[in-house]
Amino acid sequence: MSAPEVSVLLLTLDAMPGLPELLRRLGEQRIDAKTELVAVDSGSSDGTADLLASRVDRLIRIPRERFQHGTTRNLGVEACRGERVALLVQDALPASPRWLSELVAPLQEPGVAGAFSRQIPAPDASELARRQLAGWVAASPEPRRTRLTPQAFAALPPPERLRACAFDNVSSALRREIWREHPFPDAPIAEDIAWGRQVLLAGFELAYAPAS
Repeated sequence: MSAPEVSVLLLTLDAMPGLPELLRRLGEQRIDAKTELVAVDSGSSDGTADLLASRVDRLIRIPRERFQHGTTRNLGVEACRGERVALLVQDALPASPRWLSELVAPLQEPGVAGAFSRQIPAPDASELARRQLAGWVAASPEPRRTRLTPQAFAALPPPERLRACAFDNVSSALRREIWREHPFPDAPIAEDIAWGRQVLLAGFELAYAPAS
């Protein structure tokens, strides 16, 4: 069988409350490419892994204590066969059947290392959560591309540096060819921001795809 062009990587831990709906929405995606679904489960005890085993193309099980944001994602990306890999967390629901196609579309350009989706609050989100999200790059309806030389990056004030290297693994995508040279760092948190900075300073471009 031919290899998929696009992989979706899902990270889970005791995800049963929302997993059936998430899998349903993933199954509704419309994209003109062969796809696969890969999951890394970190020791679920609520039946998550059993459901995934019957629904995904590849399931990796690791002990709960082995989970780490950067290295676990690297483990999952390594198991994917698609050159474009979409990364998703278990409580992020695709808002439309075009989530995946819109997310990976920028990666067809060789200079683009990664892309990330727009985030909209769940209907039951708190007012605090809504306010926090509203101030984040991934809440904007406007698409953007970021490419900076190391000199230009260094000249920015710290808040602008953070905005420049914004990359959000709630819903993101990357090119495996570039990931092989620039895997996620071994970071306890914010592995996505650190990766965004890494590829940006290596001369690649980051894309924000709000239609996803």
